[in-house]
Amino acid sequence: MTKYIKTASIEAEQFDGSEAMAKKYLLDIPTVSAKDKVASGHTVYGISTLEGYLYVYKGDWIATGSDGEHWPIANYIFRRTYKPLPVIPPAVAGIIKWYKQHYSLTILLSDAFDLRFPENISNWITRHDEIIARAWLDGYETEDEDDEK
Repeated sequence: MTKYIKTASIEAEQFDGSEAMAKKYLLDIPTVSAKDKVASGHTVYGISTLEGYLYVYKGDWIATGSDGEHWPIANYIFRRTYKPLPVIPPAVAGIIKWYKQHYSLTILLSDAFDLRFPENISNWITRHDEIIARAWLDGYETEDEDDEK
């Protein structure tokens, strides 16, 4: 059997059960049995997704895909499946962007080890080589902005 990983990044936020979040994601209160409402201890919401109508409980994550679609993910599944993108300094983000267009990750790391960048940048890269690799492969956020690269 072949193993697979998820290759697309998503945006997600944990549903806090508030009316504000319910409105933001166009959730509604479906007709569910009293047993379901009592079992969760909170109001149960629902959302129409590409896979059909799904329930959303407080603590679930609401994901937003690349086309703006939303779907709920149970907290325990979200925690096992997703992790935040690495956060890197803006100067390092610029280096990654440039090297991805002109060279390879190997050359970027080699240049950092050879101190071909300002010393503080080379030191950051060499101390965080696994973060650099993840940022190169999966994308990143910078320390002073929320835009995914």
